[in-house]
Amino acid sequence: MHFTFLFLLFLMALLGLTPLIFFIVLFASVIAHEFSHSIVAKYRGLEVSRIILTPIGGIAFTEDITTDAKTELMVSFAGPGFNFLVVAVVWMWGVFSGNTQLLISSLTAGEIPESIFGMIFYSNFVLGVFNFFMPALPLDGGRFWRSLLALKIGYLRATRVLINVSMMVAFLMFLAGVLLPSFWLMLIAVFIYFFASIEYQTILLQNCLSSSTVKDVMQEHFLEFDEDVLFERAVNELHEKRMYFAVIKKGSEFFVFDVNNFEVLDDTVELWQAKIIDFSVPVEPLSPDESAMDVFKKMAKQGLNVVPVQSRGKVLGIVTRESLSLELKFKRILNAENE
Repeated sequence: MHFTFLFLLFLMALLGLTPLIFFIVLFASVIAHEFSHSIVAKYRGLEVSRIILTPIGGIAFTEDITTDAKTELMVSFAGPGFNFLVVAVVWMWGVFSGNTQLLISSLTAGEIPESIFGMIFYSNFVLGVFNFFMPALPLDGGRFWRSLLALKIGYLRATRVLINVSMMVAFLMFLAGVLLPSFWLMLIAVFIYFFASIEYQTILLQNCLSSSTVKDVMQEHFLEFDEDVLFERAVNELHEKRMYFAVIKKGSEFFVFDVNNFEVLDDTVELWQAKIIDFSVPVEPLSPDESAMDVFKKMAKQGLNVVPVQSRGKVLGIVTRESLSLELKFKRILNAENE
């Protein structure tokens, strides 16, 4: 849960009981909305890592990035679809109980509904309509229309089109927020602009690296030391060959020494008498056939700058952040016409 959610909850409590109850109903609807996405995502084989609630809605994060149009179509509609289902159920209650006017007034009164059913109807109607009919990433509407467009022109090009639409939507929304004025419109506009920019870079990264393997990005020039090599000798050799990384093998375990992460100790005598492995971190080696995109995510998650590549216990090379970045640049150049 984002800290701003708790802050807004506190503000609503200060305004009175009705705003507080409405806020709780609204975010209960947001939670149900995001869980609907998560359930369908898991059904389609995606692992949902976390859900973050913010004052303007929720975001469900998956471990894997899908570029399958059918999967995104189903996942993106799940949230608004749940909201529309709730709206239909509450409307049926209104028809049978004779309270349809109460529900309509919850949308047209221009103030917070006072009845629980009015709050539920209003919250889910606004969430469903705003998310589904707003053609901007990362909102559900943007994802839904991108998935339809991707069936015709491909995922990356469809993303590019929706990014341009999202930027235009963000600009118009921010302008409307200034003129009205409306703080929430301006906040949502900034949200759309920021996350739409990230969306394109993420999909571009996925598109470029998913077709490459570790073997494609591996550097074969590296230094490997035995576990008993002294720190002084290892550092001198690294300095002489202008290298930042070294691989150390101890039995079946692999370690890496990264000059960038090393901090100089005060006791230089103790430092020179130590072994290089004492300042190295254990890592799980890669296999040559692993996906470069999977390696990128693994390195980012673990904060690693270098990972050794091995086959049958022998170190074949290393993969660094720089080698992944270089592969990304070359793939962008080679695939420029498809962007």
